[in-house]
Amino acid sequence: MKHAQLVVTVARETPSTEVLGIPVTSDKAVPAELGVSRAQLTAAGFDGKIGQTLVVPASGKTVMIAVGVGAGNSATAHDLRNAAAALARAASKHGSLSTTLAAVGKGDRAEVAQAVTEGLILASHRYAALKSDENFASKLKSAVLVVDAKSLGAVANGSRRGSVIGEAVCMARDFANMPPAHLTAKMFADHAQRIASETGLRVEVYDKDRLLAMGCGGIIGVNRGS
Repeated sequence: MKHAQLVVTVARETPSTEVLGIPVTSDKAVPAELGVSRAQLTAAGFDGKIGQTLVVPASGKTVMIAVGVGAGNSATAHDLRNAAAALARAASKHGSLSTTLAAVGKGDRAEVAQAVTEGLILASHRYAALKSDENFASKLKSAVLVVDAKSLGAVANGSRRGSVIGEAVCMARDFANMPPAHLTAKMFADHAQRIASETGLRVEVYDKDRLLAMGCGGIIGVNRGS
């Protein structure tokens, strides 16, 4: 049972996706593939600040989204996590995206890729299990980080780590958002045992009788109140 809704992969070439997220700085030349000038971006209220996004009208099927990454090549991993999150939110009505966000900014490529992956996954996550509105959840299911051959290994490693962390955070969010009737103490123990079996961890479950014998009245009281 996966909790993260988005799968992030890494590639050397830009694949065919519904959305192309293009990093745009606040001071360097605007990437030609956007097909617009700096003046046009400014007129639309986009100046390249960290986390700004702008959907750029395009004649093709691919939706072009400009993503602000700040001045020059100064964006940190933290900045790019925020930029990736903004991109995921802007692309939430589409099923797939590709972006070169993991190839920009300063710092270790693995660290940057981890941050970008985390931003994409966490921003696209919604606890929609009990929602009847089909539009509540993000439709974004896949994202591709496009980098050059030299950075491919480091970016792949960083992205894998970001995916693991993103899945863990999404799981914690789901548990926090579940109403008590959908996550009793026994159900929570079942989840823990499942996770342990999937990850090679060991888990020991204390039932009510054992907790009573140990004098853990506080824990039992909290459980009753939940």
